[in-house]
Amino acid sequence: MIVGGAAVLVAPYLDQNTDAMVVAQVRSAADDACAYLNTGVMVLDDKHAPLNPLISDVNYSSIGCIMGGVGVISSNETDITIKVEIEYTRSAVTNSTVADATKSFVINELKSRSGFHSVGGSLVYGKKNVRITVQAVRR
Repeated sequence: MIVGGAAVLVAPYLDQNTDAMVVAQVRSAADDACAYLNTGVMVLDDKHAPLNPLISDVNYSSIGCIMGGVGVISSNETDITIKVEIEYTRSAVTNSTVADATKSFVINELKSRSGFHSVGGSLVYGKKNVRITVQAVRR
């Protein structure tokens, strides 16, 4: 009886804990992307390859990137969708270019972190499929 009650209480907690971990890791990776974009310096490696064209497009200066927010759009036992909001100041790049580059960087960065892996082209954390949307807005 006690074991059954513990299983009922622990399952939702573990699901929420997984969501919190995914959000924290996505935020960290998106913060890394913004920090890199604000340096105006390109590193020629695979990790930064998605972001390098943005730095080139603004003539090797900062794009004025800041995190607007990261949050869960939806979550269930098998899937979680996270939305990342990015704001930037440079007019030489477009919203979709910033969003696509940031999303690629975040996904690639997460694949290198503990607990994340790729299955059939999908990003997975534990047993959950992770979907990431990025919205970029010039301010």
